[in-house]
Amino acid sequence: MKESLSGTVDQGSVWRRWDPHLHAPGTLLNDQYTADWEAFLQAVNTASPRIEALGVTDYFCIRGYQQARAHKVAGKLPNVGLLFPNVEMRLDIKTEKAKGINIHLLFSPADQEHETHILRLLGGLSFDFREVAHPCTPQGLVALGRAFHRKPLDEDAAMSIGAMQFKTTLPALRALMKDRWAIENCLAGC
Repeated sequence: MKESLSGTVDQGSVWRRWDPHLHAPGTLLNDQYTADWEAFLQAVNTASPRIEALGVTDYFCIRGYQQARAHKVAGKLPNVGLLFPNVEMRLDIKTEKAKGINIHLLFSPADQEHETHILRLLGGLSFDFREVAHPCTPQGLVALGRAFHRKPLDEDAAMSIGAMQFKTTLPALRALMKDRWAIENCLAGC
């Protein structure tokens, strides 16, 4: 730091750590915390440099974000100034290894009704399996998982299996991104 001509101290740039892609406990796929919220909170709170903006990632839903938001409201994420939902999806376009390409929808939490809008937008997407359209909702993912597995499953297992099967298309995402709220509050990236 140096003193400027006006006598004030010039600090220069301040770097802040953002982690826009962190799967929370209970995520439908890739749960590295095995549903252990205390371990997750400790990892975020003790990260160095500290995480000041956090994108809570889950597949086709915001359930992990909703739980993380409740923890933030309870004061359990004191360093995180910005908490936002990151919805990870798979496209029906495949890579050379026949895997679906992932896309992320990062949503602004500035609107108090952002969760309602996100759920509305996601519910507009659907995946056809055995001539049945399954919407991108928790209930739709559960139904898809059970239809695919063909055996009784609890809701969490069925929802995870549904998320593994669900794919969306670029035209469907383009239509979603034409929504006025999405235009103003969503950023899509691969």
